[in-house]
Amino acid sequence: MTSPTPHVPSVAAPTTAHPTIARGSLTYQAPARPARRTVETPSSVESADVTQPGARADEATVTSTPTPTPSLPRVSRLPGPRPLSRALLLSAAAIAGGLVVGGITSFGQLLPGTLNWLANSVAGWSIPMVLLVAWARGGVLRSAITGGLVFVAMSQGYALVSTLRGYPDQGIRWALIGLVAGPVLGAATALLRHESRRIVAIAAGVLGGVILGDAVHGFVATPAGWGSWVIVASGALAFLVVTAVVLLRAWRPTLLLAATAALVASAYALLLDPLLGLVFR
Repeated sequence: MTSPTPHVPSVAAPTTAHPTIARGSLTYQAPARPARRTVETPSSVESADVTQPGARADEATVTSTPTPTPSLPRVSRLPGPRPLSRALLLSAAAIAGGLVVGGITSFGQLLPGTLNWLANSVAGWSIPMVLLVAWARGGVLRSAITGGLVFVAMSQGYALVSTLRGYPDQGIRWALIGLVAGPVLGAATALLRHESRRIVAIAAGVLGGVILGDAVHGFVATPAGWGSWVIVASGALAFLVVTAVVLLRAWRPTLLLAATAALVASAYALLLDPLLGLVFR
C-alpha cells in the first residue's frame, strides 16, 4: 500500500506590475524604480532623479538655472590720448625743456666766482638732458632720439639767448656734438630701467663716467673753476653710489659699475680736447 502523496495547495502569486526574480526556492519582488517628476522653479523647469545617493525616495533633487544678473549700463568716458600720441607729447615736452635749459645757461655764465663754469661745462647740459629724457620715460630708441634732439635744442636755446644778449653764437657745432653724444646718453638713461643688473651697471657707468670725466678734465684744464668741478664730481659720485645701493644691491654688478665709470671717465678726460679741437678748428 502506497502512502498518498500529500497535496500541497498552490498559492497564486499576487498580481504586480514589477517582475520577480527567482533565487533558489524563494521568490522576491524587485523594488520599483521611483518615477521621475519635474519640479518647477522660478527660473526654469528641470527633471530631477529622486534616487540620488543619501536621499530618500520621496525627496527630489532640484536643479535650477541661475537667473542672469542684469548688466549695468556703460558709463561713457572721454577718450584719453593714444600711447603713441602721449609718447610724442612727452618727447616734445622734453625737447622744449632743453630749449629752455639752453637759454638759462646763457645767463648761468654770470654766476659769481668759480660757479660760472657750471654753465660752460658739458656736465651743465648732460645732467639736465638725462633728467628730461628720464622724465619722458621712453624706450631705448625713443630715448636715444629724444636725447639727441634735446641736446640740439639746448644749443639752439643758448645761441638764441646769447645773440639777444649781444653775444652772437650760432650753436651749430655744439648741435653736431649733441647729435653724437645725445643718443648715447639718452639710450643709457632708458637702460637704467632694464631688468638685467649688468646692463643697468654698464648704463649707469656710462652716465656717471661722462659726468665724472668732465670734472676730472675741468680740474686739469681749468683749475680756476674748481668750485664747479667739486659740485660736478660730487654729483657723479652720488649718482653712482645711489645706483649701487638702490638698483644693483650686489657686489658683482657694483664692481662692473665702478669699472665702467672709471674707464669712461678716463677716456673722456683724455679725448675731450682732441675731439673738440677737430670740431672747432
